[in-house]
Amino acid sequence: YGCEKIFNDHMSGSKSKRPGLDKAIEFARSGDTIVVWRLDRLGRNMEDLITLVNELNERGVSFHSLEENITMDKSSSTGQLLFHLFAAFAEFERNLIL
Repeated sequence: YGCEKIFNDHMSGSKSKRPGLDKAIEFARSGDTIVVWRLDRLGRNMEDLITLVNELNERGVSFHSLEENITMDKSSSTGQLLFHLFAAFAEFERNLIL
């Protein structure tokens, strides 16, 4: 993925409101893909992750996680399944940490 713009947050992925994430979401347009290094960097709460990615997909924005090598968009049933599995793992890891 050759990224047009890079957004950073220097805080926990467990926080749902982060300035870099908010700017990335605002910047993204239909046909764009938001790319993250790992899914748990986007978030560690399964419900929040699913809501966020579904909102992006409704706007025509897809999502890709490099580490897990999954792309989530409306047309990919396999991507949706893998996304949900890895979202559950991210939340599970967070619960172990707490």
